[in-house]
Amino acid sequence: MRRQVATTTMALFTGYLVILLARGWQGLDQMPTDGGYDPIENQYRKGLQLLYFRPYLHMELPTILFAPTLPRESHALLTTISTHLVWATCASVIFVALRTRGFSNTLATTAGLMLITNPWASESVLGNSGNIRWPIFVATMTLFCLESVSFFPRRFPLLVGSIIVTLTNPLHPLLLLPLLVGFLYSSKSHRLTYLISATPLTVGLIVNAILASFGGHSVKIASLWSDAGLFWTSGQFLPSMVSVIGLVIARTLPGKPGDFRYLPTLLFTMAIVITVSSYLLGGIADRYFVAPSTIVAIGMVVLLTELRKRKVRENKLVILAFSMLLFVPTVKWFFVAPWLRSGPAWSVQIKSARESCDDGAISAVELVTSDGVSKTRPIPCNQL
Repeated sequence: MRRQVATTTMALFTGYLVILLARGWQGLDQMPTDGGYDPIENQYRKGLQLLYFRPYLHMELPTILFAPTLPRESHALLTTISTHLVWATCASVIFVALRTRGFSNTLATTAGLMLITNPWASESVLGNSGNIRWPIFVATMTLFCLESVSFFPRRFPLLVGSIIVTLTNPLHPLLLLPLLVGFLYSSKSHRLTYLISATPLTVGLIVNAILASFGGHSVKIASLWSDAGLFWTSGQFLPSMVSVIGLVIARTLPGKPGDFRYLPTLLFTMAIVITVSSYLLGGIADRYFVAPSTIVAIGMVVLLTELRKRKVRENKLVILAFSMLLFVPTVKWFFVAPWLRSGPAWSVQIKSARESCDDGAISAVELVTSDGVSKTRPIPCNQL
């Protein structure tokens, strides 16, 4: 069983990565504007640094540490491809978490696909090293919800996930909620597992409370603008709407605490909590749509599978409606948006800058990031 899962996971990881590269190929040689070049530039200015405490506790993409040892023209490819690798890994984690808990290959594979095909990731999240916190958060939340409805929670993956998400996402305290559910409904012999797993999350909560005082962004968009359009409107409201529908359907499925039929209920609930928390702390932004919409989609996949098992009369109609709900936006927003591909190629800019420097025309250069407008801080010619 383990060997079969490992082999399938390796094949799926490759498949997931191919899909991600297909979605973001136009932005491979671009430096994402959101996040920008500063994380790499800081490695030159301040030396190797992976962990930061401002504006909140967070860890940068580890491959950024190696950037100063590589030619500057390769930095966009390094960060973008590394980010795609993180996404593919997170999708694979979702697959493994579900598959090793007895769910079918088809369901587990589809759940991983829900992450990498997320339509709202196309605007500024897909391939963006500054936003890897979201696929990590989705994979960890799925794992935590799954383990919280299990009779035998696995301590190691819970603890590892707890540490990683604490270091990558300021919303990590939300993971305490599924742990609390597991703690309340598990036997006394397993409660220590949940307590140990909650420790990194609690420490991170305290650290961020001291650093940021729960304030979130000081400047945030609190309401949709007049021409927000389908992308922003659907991203803001659709996950919660589908969650409510899913919760209503899930209520028709009787079960008992510890039963896997509670998994979609917990996923839908957490999607609503994430949506509300993201709005209160950050306002309206496309990157906040990714986590709740993916978690809702995974919850619906699990729920619809349960409906099929029960041969519910209306299940074909529900499955068709949900499939259309996924298919249409995925096709419409499959490829990365202009925000991630409008700038000139990063490697071309570096080569052009070096030529200008050699001619003595400039002493420093500002490079254009992926939106085609924003620029980096000036880089001296002698550092190119």
